[in-house]
Amino acid sequence: MGNMVRTQIFLTAEQRRHLRAWSRLEKKTASALIRTAIEERYVHRPTPADFRAALDEAFGSWKGRKKSSVAMVRALRRGKRLKSLSG
Repeated sequence: MGNMVRTQIFLTAEQRRHLRAWSRLEKKTASALIRTAIEERYVHRPTPADFRAALDEAFGSWKGRKKSSVAMVRALRRGKRLKSLSG
């Protein structure tokens, strides 16, 4: 993590209670929890362009298969796999 810059935020009493509870539970400071939440929610969040690129990359992945997707799902549902899961 780079240089830290001090900032101030306003929380509701309920938000503050939750933050303190999680802080005790995780044995981390409130600041560390807030930084982690920001990283997970805003810094490392895929952008719409990332989502579109993933869709473009997956497009045509079923091409060349002999069974249709419906036939493949039906075959999986009929197979021994389902019986083995039920015991």
